[in-house]
Amino acid sequence: MPLRETGLLLSLPALAISEGAATYSPREPLTLALRGLLPQLRPAERRVASYAIDYPERARHMSITALAAAAGVSSASVTRLTRAVGCSGYGEFRRRLIEDVVRSAINRVGPMRESTAALSRARTTADVVESVFRLSVQSLVETLDVIDMAAMERAVDALAQAQTVYCFGAGSSNPIAVDAAYRLLRVGVSAHAEVDPHLQVARAALLRSGDVAITISFSGETQETIDAAQAAKHAGATVVVVTNFPRSRLGRLADTGLYTASRQPQWRQDAVPVRVVQLTLIDALCVSLMRRSSARAEGAARLIDEALECKGAHHGQPIEGRQRA
Repeated sequence: MPLRETGLLLSLPALAISEGAATYSPREPLTLALRGLLPQLRPAERRVASYAIDYPERARHMSITALAAAAGVSSASVTRLTRAVGCSGYGEFRRRLIEDVVRSAINRVGPMRESTAALSRARTTADVVESVFRLSVQSLVETLDVIDMAAMERAVDALAQAQTVYCFGAGSSNPIAVDAAYRLLRVGVSAHAEVDPHLQVARAALLRSGDVAITISFSGETQETIDAAQAAKHAGATVVVVTNFPRSRLGRLADTGLYTASRQPQWRQDAVPVRVVQLTLIDALCVSLMRRSSARAEGAARLIDEALECKGAHHGQPIEGRQRA
């Protein structure tokens, strides 16, 4: 049964994404929209947004003057933020914040600040383990709440028809790109990934119309990945972007954008919740492709397994004795 139908999630209309640009639905969870806007906001507006994200239970009761005072800015800065996030005024801003608090209560997840604070207070290994798991679960729940299923469908269509797919990512996103290429191979898609950023741009430049470039960057501001996306777009390939920030430079290059809702905790640059959500999103694409063309996927998996069996036998080690993902 779909998770949304189990009663575990409060479903509200999610992020509306148009090809090539990000536009926000008026009923998108406000704190997630604010989080996506943070890199583009001016310092005063960013302070207001950060306060609303971290303390939604307090902010929902505040007047515009009280919220401005709590964030240490002017009321005009609060007004500018409400407009930037697509609200008609402060009244709508507060209503959407109240919806966020209700949603968190029904989904049994609090603000990301609470999970991060619990991790900071952790004194035992058990406390750390529980906090890390809760952060990952919360990121998954929030991403599911905002993901645009039409964009997922477009991405699956493009991948199903592509002659060649390249997956690009730098730094901690590169292992995600490599894993994505492997997962796509297992379902019959001719997918590749490179580690060297110069080779990534070279490969992207040789893509053609009908090919797909999957670009992965939490911030959407990683220059190496942006360079690869620009080269792929110039070559005529379809650019699929996986990022947390739709209005980032990479996000604005997307033909199809798949946007996550992870917050990168301060305690790690390559935070586990970020990677968990990215990997889950890739898995969702691969499972969708497999269900659409099961014969193709089964044929590809069989050929790969047979090749690995031959390789294992050649080295005197049968495939049953080797670990397979």
